[in-house]
Amino acid sequence: MRSLGTISSPHVGMKINEWNRHIQKFNVTDAEMLKAEIERDIDIMEEDQDLLIYYQSLHFVISL
Repeated sequence: MRSLGTISSPHVGMKINEWNRHIQKFNVTDAEMLKAEIERDIDIMEEDQDLLIYYQSLHFVISL
């Protein structure tokens, strides 16, 4: 059950997928803006360890 003021993990997951699409299309400005939004959302997202691992894995891969 979500607390008041939390964001659902599927909503954040969709943003992560969109972020990945921007990266693949080399839309740097859009990717950077969405990444900042995702980082804010993760702070208030309902707990979902699998989604956090997905985000961290994607973040790691693009940082190589």
